[in-house]
Formats: sequence, structure tokens, C-alpha cells
Amino acid sequence: MITKGKKYLITGGTGVIGYSLCERIISMGGQVVVISRSENKLKELKEKYNEIETVVGNICDRKLVRDILKKVDGVFHLAAVAEGMQAGKPIESVKTNVIGSLVVLEEASDVDFVLGISSDKVVQVSGSYGATKFLMEKLFSQFEEINPKVKYRVIRLGNVIYSIDSVLYRWKSLIENCEQVIVTDKKATRFFMTSEKSVDLILNCL
Repeated sequence: MITKGKKYLITGGTGVIGYSLCERIISMGGQVVVISRSENKLKELKEKYNEIETVVGNICDRKLVRDILKKVDGVFHLAAVAEGMQAGKPIESVKTNVIGSLVVLEEASDVDFVLGISSDKVVQVSGSYGATKFLMEKLFSQFEEINPKVKYRVIRLGNVIYSIDSVLYRWKSLIENCEQVIVTDKKATRFFMTSEKSVDLILNCL
């Protein structure tokens, strides 16, 4: 679990789950470092949680990742790209979800734990995103064998409410801009998780 005074890295921590995880760690007495490629999103996060440390960068940058990991006790690996969610272009997804994850795992050899966020798209792989997340899970399994002194954990999440891929996020934007909301099937149902419940699952997974 989160230990008071210890420092934790959140990769890709500027999304909905990242915000909630930052808040939870801070409330439990932990310290937080967040790495993200988006300088603007990091500024917004820093404005809300002034005590966190922010780093602009890419998890594929091995030296940067190595330097950050020297000063943290655990890693929450949230960074992911959903390019080619179904049948689109997979290059960016492969770079971040597979190669970036491998960099984090290789460099995080002396921390308490590395927890990776996977996706329900792994259950029945039908596109590039699910395929790259499947490979990420396999990397975690192999590192559990390679380095038994580190706790490796993976949790699958899906349909986190108002996350950037959530249909409600898209509808909210359309409504705010007075644009038409298109519903393809009025009988369709969708299950959602709140970001707070997602963090509960993440911490229980530890």
C-alpha cells in the first residue's frame, strides 16, 4: 500500500484516473512524481496539486526514466496511447504501450512495486490497442519471473466515466458546443466505473 513519506511515480498521470490517484496518494501521506508528454496538462495538474513533482517527457526516453526511478519507491504505470483502438494505425500504440512499458520495467529494478494499468480490450483482442495491452501484460508476467524482489501487478480497467475515450466525454463536448448527439442504438447499454472506484481497485490490487 501507500506508505507515508515514500515517493511514487505515475506515468501518464494527467488523465482522469491520474488525477484521482494523485489525490489519494497525497491524502495517504505519500509523495508523487508525474511524467507526461503534455506540458499543458502537467501545468493544470500542478495547479491543483502544488506539492507534486512534474516531469515533461516520454517513457521511451530511457535515461529520463532511469533518473526518475532512482528517487521513487513504487510505480503506477498509466501511460498509454490508444491510436488504432480497433483497426487504425498502431505505431504510436506500440511505441508507448509495448516499448515504453518495457523501458519502465527494465529500469524499475529496485522499487517496491510496478503496477500497470491494462484494459478490458485484452479479453477479446480485436484491434491494435488490445493487442499492445496484451503484450504489456505478458511483459509484466515475465518480469515477475526475472526479478522476484519487485512486486509486479496488472489491473484491467474499462469505461472509466469521463475518461478521454468515454462516450460521455464525447457527448459532453458535443452538448457544450450545441452539436447533435448521435445514438446508434437506443437499446444499447454501457457500464461505467468512476475514477475513485478505479483507484480503489488499483490500491486493492497492491
